Amino acid sequence: MPRSVRLLLAALAAVALLVPGLAVQVPPAHAGVQVFFVSTTGSDSNPGTSAQPWRSINFAAQRTGVVGPGDFVVVRGGTYEEIVDVKVSGSADADITFMEQPGQNVVISGEGRDLIGQRGLINIRNESHLVFDGFELTDFAGVHPVDDTPVGVRVEGTPSGLTLQNLDIHDISAAGYGGGRVGNAHGIAVYGTSGGTPISGLTIANNHVHDLRLGTSEAIVVNGNVRGWTIVGNTVERVDNIAIDAIGFEGTAGSNDQARMGVIANNVIDDVDTADNPGYDNCACAAGIYVDGGRDIIIQRNRVSRADLGIEIGAESRKRGAAATGILVRNNLVEDTEQGGLTMGGYAADRGAVRDVRVVNNTFVEPDNLRKGYGLVYLNFNLSRVRMVNNVLAISLGGKILTGYAKDTGRMSFAGNRWFAATRPAGATLWTLRGKDIRGYKRWKAATGETKGSYGTPKLGADRAPAAGSPLINRGVPVDAGTTDLAGNPRKVGPIDIGAFEVQ
Repeated sequence: MPRSVRLLLAALAAVALLVPGLAVQVPPAHAGVQVFFVSTTGSDSNPGTSAQPWRSINFAAQRTGVVGPGDFVVVRGGTYEEIVDVKVSGSADADITFMEQPGQNVVISGEGRDLIGQRGLINIRNESHLVFDGFELTDFAGVHPVDDTPVGVRVEGTPSGLTLQNLDIHDISAAGYGGGRVGNAHGIAVYGTSGGTPISGLTIANNHVHDLRLGTSEAIVVNGNVRGWTIVGNTVERVDNIAIDAIGFEGTAGSNDQARMGVIANNVIDDVDTADNPGYDNCACAAGIYVDGGRDIIIQRNRVSRADLGIEIGAESRKRGAAATGILVRNNLVEDTEQGGLTMGGYAADRGAVRDVRVVNNTFVEPDNLRKGYGLVYLNFNLSRVRMVNNVLAISLGGKILTGYAKDTGRMSFAGNRWFAATRPAGATLWTLRGKDIRGYKRWKAATGETKGSYGTPKLGADRAPAAGSPLINRGVPVDAGTTDLAGNPRKVGPIDIGAFEVQ
């Protein structure tokens, strides 16, 4: 296991403690800490006090020398039609916090705003040690497909110590949906553009990102030289392209061009579909979670449903050495997907590679609603050193459980998985590996050397956890499945259950 992944695993317990109920409380003003206020009834000529608040969030965000480390900017309820370009920074031991007045709703609206190029309703470029907590960001649309990219929050450069939490981001739209070329849009976009200094210490937590028209882009993305980040506890739903993406080798940074050492955990993703996206010609090809050339990333305890593809590990770049490596997929539930639950590898022979992937104690069920024949697990090109352990892999609508036609698939190992096809006879062709069809579990076991695996109904309850008497209980092989299951319950000491849930 790479040292960077071990460090991430050690940090996960701390991350888990931070997420539930994550919110900032307004402190009383005291020496060294100031609390400033913004209101729709204020004026930017005011001193920014509770009695005489400022009018503009953007004005507050540019008060360098006034708003400083440890300070709070409290925004009172109402709609603010403005673009916020942040110019202030906190310090390593004292963030600047921008937050809603507790109990009030603040809307930052792009209605009527002119969009030139790639802009966010909130823009952070190189500024560090900031918290944005609790705003609604909405009504922002592109006009010119080639030039315009509207974003809820856009981060770029070399900032560190940023927290984006409890945001409600919706109704942001790329240009071109009325005809012509389709553009791009994001809910949250983070671009590490410096080859020398990464964006670091980034937390994207407990946000609701929904009802976005993304064109050819993603709802939440970290791209380029971004190192040490967490995307945790978010709900992403009703988006027409990829929900969460970690990208490398796209040319965002001159070197170190990989999102890496990241954690994607405890997110709920639903209704991710490119069918009505004019940029994809009716292709159902958007993943709930996608690693595109990223490195040393943990994907765990997420729930993905009704996506075109559940979880995808790939590398689209044709650049020399482009690869997604060191990916751990653990304790996730992927269900009711259009084409497949798990896809791994470059999607063409001349694209990047995928190496060193561990897929451990996940539950993949009900794939291929479109019946395209991709299989619950689909293996693409340039794939090697993959280990799949203790997963539930069950289909009910026909087709195959695993499909891989690429003959360059490298070393793969399997152990303790539970395979099942409810509407197919046990001797049917349920697997294709390196272009060869495999009939029946005995032949699969002989072809792959799977140890302690089995074929048959997993006997799941309505929540996809093992029902009473399930053959999954206490049948898992020893593996690092983490300390807690998808539901947050502890994994047992000794034989664990197969799949994402541990019966208590």
